[in-house]
Amino acid sequence: MDFCQNLINSNYSKASEDIHTILKLFIELNKMQWNVRLMYKINEKGKRTMAFVWKKITDKKEKEYIKSKGFTYIDGEPMIDPRWCAIDEERDIILVSRGGGGLEMPEGYALYLDGEIIEMEGEEKCEGNRFDNNLKVHWIINKIVVNKMQYEKYDINELMQIIKEAFIAFGYCGLKITQVLEVTVEINAELYDRERGRVEWH
Repeated sequence: MDFCQNLINSNYSKASEDIHTILKLFIELNKMQWNVRLMYKINEKGKRTMAFVWKKITDKKEKEYIKSKGFTYIDGEPMIDPRWCAIDEERDIILVSRGGGGLEMPEGYALYLDGEIIEMEGEEKCEGNRFDNNLKVHWIINKIVVNKMQYEKYDINELMQIIKEAFIAFGYCGLKITQVLEVTVEINAELYDRERGRVEWH
């Protein structure tokens, strides 16, 4: 390889640059592996199984299945054409975009969990681009709306972990997770109960 040849030729300056490049690649690969780890879980036999995966919804049966969960767009209208999602098929947990983000309307997202919908507002900040294979996406979740059952069943750490795993697999709207170098999730959200309004994390 060029690195070895540079050493043979006593081109130490160029070899040093090569080492720097290799270290940078190693760091980025570690980040990618960490993100992938968050998308896996351990099954009863101690083996890793894929939890959330990104999916483009093209099959008619898949569209009907997603629609049957009761998702709505940010304006409250029923979701009639879901196009992609992050899904954990084993646990039947689905994350979709509800649209928004324009005309002073927040970006909306919905997580189907335990037969109910968790509604969220958030935004994504991007660095780099997919054409250079260096796209980094940072999700910021600002608001979470749950029902009473979900609020009583899940503690903050468990619910946050599910949401983070879903958004990491979701990546960036319309792009496969393989087209995104890094995905991070920041939850700095106010929590609301549909019946009681603003509630505290527990």
